[in-house]
Amino acid sequence: MITIHHLSRKEIDDIRWNNCIEKSAAGLIYANAAYLDHLSAGWEALVVGDYECVMPLTQKKKFVK
Repeated sequence: MITIHHLSRKEIDDIRWNNCIEKSAAGLIYANAAYLDHLSAGWEALVVGDYECVMPLTQKKKFVK
């Protein structure tokens, strides 16, 4: 059974997060924890199992005129 956890930023283990991103075939710098901190403070994530698969959830608002 697949377990998906919704984690707040303070619950995310940066080392395990970045290791998962680095091992990915599409491991881009944009998914690195430090980059996400700079891009979208307070980001959250969906994490499958023991960081086998991760997905960042950014919190950015668009400018509305």
